[in-house]
Amino acid sequence: MREAVAVCPKDWATYTRQAVEFHLRNATAWANDKVGEDLAGQVDPEFVLGPQTLVR
Repeated sequence: MREAVAVCPKDWATYTRQAVEFHLRNATAWANDKVGEDLAGQVDPEFVLGPQTLVR
């Protein structure tokens, strides 16, 4: 199963963008108030998810 998934093409830039959008929506909706700070600062605009980010 892992091998079958591993060979599927992945659009890491889109996946990362969507994850950031989700994070920022939640931050704005409730998390910023809950923790008392703007969580948008957690986003690294140059970071892109992908196999190169895995620590082995």
